[in-house]
Amino acid sequence: MLADFASVVGNNAIVVPTISTGDDPFVLPGFQTEGRRRDHEAVLVYSVRRVLRDTEVHVNNSRAGAITRAVDPDLYRTQMIVFPGSYLWGNSSQNKIVLRAVGERFEIKDMVCFFHQDD
Repeated sequence: MLADFASVVGNNAIVVPTISTGDDPFVLPGFQTEGRRRDHEAVLVYSVRRVLRDTEVHVNNSRAGAITRAVDPDLYRTQMIVFPGSYLWGNSSQNKIVLRAVGERFEIKDMVCFFHQDD
């Protein structure tokens, strides 16, 4: 079984603004997962700080999970979301991660998507 990864957000933090219900969602940079396997799960790993309320995470229009509130919001915390590999595009299309219902602005960095690769 082979695995691969794609960097979504690097070491420079991105500030995610407050987004009210009905507002346009926040879209993170696109990334490719060509050759991924649909029948295995994928994982998003990332660091966040100043998260005061849970934030919905959607991968290509499917709800994958949530960025969760931290006990100490001033420190970066590593979190992960496991979701079906079928949510990712298996061709050269750009995958899109969208954040919805952001209660308060926060920072995100070091986001990587791990996925199973065809042999």
